Amino acid sequence: MHPSMSGFGVFVTALAWGMTIAVTATLVALTLPWSRAVRTEGKLRRGIFSSVITGLAFLDFVGMGHALIFAIGLTVWIGTVFYFTLVLKGVRDQVTASSYKIA
Repeated sequence: MHPSMSGFGVFVTALAWGMTIAVTATLVALTLPWSRAVRTEGKLRRGIFSSVITGLAFLDFVGMGHALIFAIGLTVWIGTVFYFTLVLKGVRDQVTASSYKIA
């Protein structure tokens, strides 16, 4: 049995998956992907940023001694979430003249 499957390893794995769910919820809340158009400008920069963060998360998870399947699962999930939220939609809205309404 892998050491991450017993005792404190289970606790740390649960924390890592909880963090993954929290990051997912945060990105969905920031981008609201169902109500925003796809942004093309800055897509490469956002893609590089999300790739670096995803790679660091993978290295951190493997470095903590977890099973490789957990690290791969985490990386696939976070990469998918980053792509469909941050990379495609972006976080900041574009400011246009019609977005200002004077009451």
